[in-house]
Amino acid sequence: MINLSSELQIDQFRPSDMAQVVELEQLCFKDPYPWWLLSELAHRNPETFVIAKVNDRIVGYAIIDHWEEHYHLVSIAVHPGNRRT
Repeated sequence: MINLSSELQIDQFRPSDMAQVVELEQLCFKDPYPWWLLSELAHRNPETFVIAKVNDRIVGYAIIDHWEEHYHLVSIAVHPGNRRT
């Protein structure tokens, strides 16, 4: 479990975050999205793919895909040790 009394940062996804996002995706879901789909979503939605970090470790993310007339929350994940905190 990561201590959330440390400073929580919300940032836009960067390509260098991919390994940690894929790790979190696999940890959180029985049928995780493959890395290439996450990469495509990041490419198409740079302003709405956000990560949550504590002490430079990604503890969560959200991907919001922009469609023509609306936005769609594609995925949201929080590290199991940080849920409900």
